[in-house]
Amino acid sequence: MIRDIRRAVKALSPAGIGRHSELVDLLYAQKETHEALCKYITASNNASQLLLKFGKSQDDFTIREVSVRQAELHWLADKIAAEYADQYLQYRKAFKEVLAVQKLLDEIHKVKETCEAKVAKLRRQAESGKKRSDATRAEAMQAEVAMAVSAAEESQTKYQIAKTKFEVYKAGKVKAALLTLADSQQLYHQRCGHLATTQQTLSEFIPDVPTPMTPEDMKDSKFVLP
Repeated sequence: MIRDIRRAVKALSPAGIGRHSELVDLLYAQKETHEALCKYITASNNASQLLLKFGKSQDDFTIREVSVRQAELHWLADKIAAEYADQYLQYRKAFKEVLAVQKLLDEIHKVKETCEAKVAKLRRQAESGKKRSDATRAEAMQAEVAMAVSAAEESQTKYQIAKTKFEVYKAGKVKAALLTLADSQQLYHQRCGHLATTQQTLSEFIPDVPTPMTPEDMKDSKFVLP
């Protein structure tokens, strides 16, 4: 709903106001993603506590012990997810920095546009002076136009240099951010994969037909927490 409103406002806005709408929308979506990750971690942590509570209430020792250890694994998974969420926030930060520099470039672009507009205005005034056969005024206007053109050319050069530097900066930032995110995702899935293997091993301790199992049996088993 909020996103639809934002898009509607942009559609009705004058040209230029939504110049960086794609990047702004991306940052907003990244913010939503990070918030969703945090909500997942909170919900998962709550589920782990309830699993622990459930396990401790069971009469069957095997279910009780396995549930407790599963809860420990869930807490480890939550910790891994929290670390990934922090890395995702750093990934988003890179795009915020790109937007900040983009806005600085916008200011340089505004100066260029102002200089170009001044040249156009002075040229119109100079043409109007010629029609009135005011030679003195026309000569003064031509000199003013020449100065304005020089300033416009200088602003154009500054803008082109700044834009080139920005494009290089943006490419480096985005590339580094994507590589960092990829590394974080790879590590996250690897660590979760190890936990999943351990969870499978734990599950095998619970027999289809309940049988007595003592704490010594669990201690002598091959299961070891990672």
